[in-house]
Amino acid sequence: MADISLSRNHSVSTEVLAQRLEGLQGKLKDKFGVESTRKGDNKYEIKGKGVSGELTYDSSKIAIDVKLGFALKMLKGKITSALEEELNKVTAPE
Repeated sequence: MADISLSRNHSVSTEVLAQRLEGLQGKLKDKFGVESTRKGDNKYEIKGKGVSGELTYDSSKIAIDVKLGFALKMLKGKITSALEEELNKVTAPE
């Protein structure tokens, strides 16, 4: 079971969304030391120290599910806020 589950409906083209997600990959790595690996056409696997999960998307919805290690559970609120902010950027209208 995920500790954080977020989703957003969107109207962004799949191509633009894919480009934005590529940019998000870099941010996750630089800011949080989290690696994301593309798994198929519309799925990313997320792994880092004390965190794992997946991000999936299609033509109308994006979802992220994250499991947090014990130490990071104390920061769940801050992590959730940061993820929500990034999802809002990724799904912003073109």
